[in-house]
Amino acid sequence: MRKLLFALFLLLTSFGYAQDIQLDKLEMYYDQGHYKMVNRRAERLMDNPEYDNSLVPGYYAAVSSLALYQDKKWKKRHTEALDNAFTYLLALKNSDKGIDLIERHIYELRSLQRDLTDWANDLKLQKEESTFQKVNLFLEKFYSTAQLNNQAVEEKLEETNSQLKDSLQPVEEIDASVQQKIIVEAAREQLGVPYAWAGTTPKGFDCSGYTSYVYKQVNIDLPRRAEDQHAIAKKIKAKNVEIGDLVFFKKGSGINHVGIVISKNNGSIQMIHSSSSIGISIVDIYASKYWEQRLHSFGRML
Repeated sequence: MRKLLFALFLLLTSFGYAQDIQLDKLEMYYDQGHYKMVNRRAERLMDNPEYDNSLVPGYYAAVSSLALYQDKKWKKRHTEALDNAFTYLLALKNSDKGIDLIERHIYELRSLQRDLTDWANDLKLQKEESTFQKVNLFLEKFYSTAQLNNQAVEEKLEETNSQLKDSLQPVEEIDASVQQKIIVEAAREQLGVPYAWAGTTPKGFDCSGYTSYVYKQVNIDLPRRAEDQHAIAKKIKAKNVEIGDLVFFKKGSGINHVGIVISKNNGSIQMIHSSSSIGISIVDIYASKYWEQRLHSFGRML
């Protein structure tokens, strides 16, 4: 029996998640687009008896396979990877533990949905009918549940972003330096730009590609990775944060996300960032349990 399916069979009736640095690294590296690394690490963890009670390695082995399978060279060496990944992910919906994992990784799975949809469109244009049918069928089956049907969620997020954008002070009224005003204006101009792995232009940004682009507008060159941006930034306390400052997030062993502070009001701090689910958007850090739990520090580059 295929490795992924065998691992899933062992886990359907098991309890709890093994939470440790190795699992956190899978999430971090996947978010950064290091799919080959994620796939190798996930496969190794699936062979490790210490992780027999965790669905996470199998999940990351599956989703990284879907990204890698789009590369023709990788596809030739892993001919069964697509079927294995689809079968594993669909089987997750048949257990409470699998559904819980889906809910924990909902943002990644929404991003995956868009990626697979774009891939399916390309396959159709290239007349690769067999693979197109497999991808299209998976999209229909997997994303049919309430947890994964994101239309209502996306509409709510767009409404929230619109409200937050309208509530911000106009740039010309902000009592800040010229650099801060330029950064805020440049950041807001990119609202709605989609997320793109390793993206650094208005066609699509990842988190650190976006902050680098915005800071370039004031002739400040930031390192490419969020972790490196954190390393060189002057650390500041939340009470001293100003607009234009960077905000860093951590999940696991290292910094894996960065945004730009765009507003402070009555103790709340709003950032603008490149979200893997909806692209350039605004969020109130302390009003979001997801971001508040991952908040690591603030940094200044001006």
